[in-house]
Amino acid sequence: MRLGYIYSALGQSFHSPFECPFFGISRPHASGHSIFLDTGNVPDALENPVLSRPLLQIDGRGSLLFRVPGVASYLLTDRNSITISAKDDTYLPRALDFLRGTPAALICLQQGFTPLSAICLAYHGRSFLLWSPPGTGKTSLAMALVQRGFSWMADGLCALDMSAGHPIIWPGFPVLKLWPDSLHALAIAPPREGPGPGGRFVISADPWYEAEPQPLAAALLLRPAHGGISTRSQRLHGGAAFEAVAKMTSLPAVTHALGADPEILRSTARMADAASVLDCRYPAGLNNLDAAADWLMDQMVSAQGGI
Repeated sequence: MRLGYIYSALGQSFHSPFECPFFGISRPHASGHSIFLDTGNVPDALENPVLSRPLLQIDGRGSLLFRVPGVASYLLTDRNSITISAKDDTYLPRALDFLRGTPAALICLQQGFTPLSAICLAYHGRSFLLWSPPGTGKTSLAMALVQRGFSWMADGLCALDMSAGHPIIWPGFPVLKLWPDSLHALAIAPPREGPGPGGRFVISADPWYEAEPQPLAAALLLRPAHGGISTRSQRLHGGAAFEAVAKMTSLPAVTHALGADPEILRSTARMADAASVLDCRYPAGLNNLDAAADWLMDQMVSAQGGI
């Protein structure tokens, strides 16, 4: 396989014979475990799977088969190889878009990291995790924080590494997606390419991207609410902190099938114990975006011990 491009994300180096949009800047060398991408034939099913779901199968050797109906199938083998079978060549960009989600999270698990479904930002050498249910405006809020001096690390997938004895967050891919009204509220010009299939614009985060792993300062459970509520931040401890952090972990069924449950639980508990875990309530809506970002920045700086 001709290896023309090398990208770094999630503590891995992705080697590809073709350019991968929104994977970041290709570099001659990259650190981390090498993952090799290519296109090719992917079987319809694995033999003797130990986990079989409509879109995902895992066999006893650690091979994983993941399908996105109408777009592509992905076969992960030998812990370092991903074969992509797209519907046709025109679907390869969409196949790479989906690869940055579940297949990349599966790679994290296989390499001993804990995949986290959260936005991650960096500030003065520390990282911050932001989590809330889908559709609550956390990406818009995170982008408002970037406009206040934070760096971008991940939109939806990053990797927790506890090998050093304290939580380190490896950045995900330098890309985010925003709705048109969010772009307007943030005064960001829409990309010329237009919105993606779902209606959101795909934005490169390269200008604000922090490519190096950062120690974790705080994990924030965001709870935007309607009805004229006032802002409120509460530090969580013990079981409450663990439950909040556990919301960020990905792929519980896969974790169980791979036998990684104990390690994931240990990593989650140690992260909850080592970092500040905050429950943050603030008024919802784009009309409150600037005030919410200013207030949340104060909470994050305070959690870091002040700057």
